[in-house]
Amino acid sequence: MKNNTMHIFYAINNAYTQHAYVSIISVLKNNQNEAIHFYIMSNDLSEKNKNLFSELEKKFNNCQLTFFDMDESQFSHLKLNISHIGCQTYFRYLIPELAPNLNKALYLDADLVVNDSLIDLWNTDISHYYAAGVRDSYIENIHYSQKPGLFAPDLYVNAGVLLLNIQKIRQDNKTKELFLNTKKFENIIEYQDQDIINITFKGKIKLLPQKYNFTQYDISNSDEVALHQACIIHFTGAKKPWKAFEYMANAAEKYYYKYLQLTPFQNTFRKKLLNIHKYIFYKKNDGSKRSICICGIKFKYTKKKKPEIYTD
Repeated sequence: MKNNTMHIFYAINNAYTQHAYVSIISVLKNNQNEAIHFYIMSNDLSEKNKNLFSELEKKFNNCQLTFFDMDESQFSHLKLNISHIGCQTYFRYLIPELAPNLNKALYLDADLVVNDSLIDLWNTDISHYYAAGVRDSYIENIHYSQKPGLFAPDLYVNAGVLLLNIQKIRQDNKTKELFLNTKKFENIIEYQDQDIINITFKGKIKLLPQKYNFTQYDISNSDEVALHQACIIHFTGAKKPWKAFEYMANAAEKYYYKYLQLTPFQNTFRKKLLNIHKYIFYKKNDGSKRSICICGIKFKYTKKKKPEIYTD
């Protein structure tokens, strides 16, 4: 790999394999001239799925992968208070220790897709900062970041996309501080590691343009022009595009499906669509016996033969 390789980290569980794969494919398709080293942090990723990810190294000559088997017990004492987020959210704390030879890393949540080049983001100068991130529009809208004494008064970032100065984080022993602050503020904060990152790195976070983390809130409150210009589309919140009966369809979901069709999971997706169709409305003919399914309720009936009419 080249010396100017981009180093990108994901934190997932085994169940999130498909979505991380979609995200990685989206990175590779839009950064084909850049060397990229992906690091996948997981506590339960199966060998089957590791092999699936590893196939990407054969398909893309600019791709390299490393897997970190995380010890879940290191994070068991840290509070979780968001139902759809597990302990994997805290794995990003250890990126500086997992990669001691790196100076910079890009952390990406797995529920996002990249729709443009990342090179300008990667080349952002953060030499005097611990991290760079995008302002969290939702948090700003609900005035949550105005809690006195906790966060910087003018900047609270979404932690789903973070360009990290891991050399500076190591030098200033911020990894230890992240763990300590998670316990210290566990009964005050609501957004887990995102709050802690904003607290611990306060005053040393560089603001990035919104296009590098276009969240669900931004999607819902912007037009399609802004969406099309976004480099990173982030499906924040509990409702995701792949949850067909929960997600409110919008213009952004097509980007997830666009990259899904380039993965080994495309057939699974088609089967799910067929199952959804069958669930909503499905009709079956078997001679005189008929069955129809409407919204999951099956009705069976027998078609009566029309009486034959004889005429002289």
